[in-house]
Amino acid sequence: SVIEPSYGIDPIMYCVLEHGFSDDKLKFKSVISPIQCGIFPAYNNASINTVLEIVQKQLDEYNLSYKVDDSTGFPTWSVDISSSYQVHIDSRSDHIKPHLVRVTNAEYSGELKVNMSEVGSIIHSLVCGKLSWKTSCQRKSHLQSPG
Repeated sequence: SVIEPSYGIDPIMYCVLEHGFSDDKLKFKSVISPIQCGIFPAYNNASINTVLEIVQKQLDEYNLSYKVDDSTGFPTWSVDISSSYQVHIDSRSDHIKPHLVRVTNAEYSGELKVNMSEVGSIIHSLVCGKLSWKTSCQRKSHLQSPG
């Protein structure tokens, strides 16, 4: 049987959308965001693409939605589409062991350097609310705060 409210579906949709947005910035919470993570390779070459494939497999394993930005420049679209977390892959990601990628948060300063084999687990915990950004930065000694 179908539930059909007499006042229509509009008020229910407004309620869901209002609950999903924060008051100040009109952004989706990470768990319901259409794109939960942006991936930003510094440039296009074989070693970066290898790391990119590993990161994509990690995010796929945890059913996280992501978008790869294959352009160069500042990643502004991640804020526009309400992507809370960004994974930055640069030349050091493949050459330095352990292989690290940088994870940033659109709302908070600093970055977290994460082993690329753990990136899916950490972003999944952040998105689901099992781990806060502050807690994750305290657990990892690799936090870098700006200037």
